[in-house]
Amino acid sequence: MNSRVVQRERSELPPRDRSLVTVASLVTGGSTEQLRGHLVRAKANGLTEAELKEIIIHLAF
Repeated sequence: MNSRVVQRERSELPPRDRSLVTVASLVTGGSTEQLRGHLVRAKANGLTEAELKEIIIHLAF
């Protein structure tokens, strides 16, 4: 599904929060091949590098 379509249909969750959930899901699911692109998108959506690091550390332990 096209990401623009998803955003238009699901406006209840801001892009920043959507990115947080996506990164967390990819980390816990072990989908490292998709993670790099979603980390870039998460930063563009307002998550800081420190927040992304904390998400990954929190999920790792």
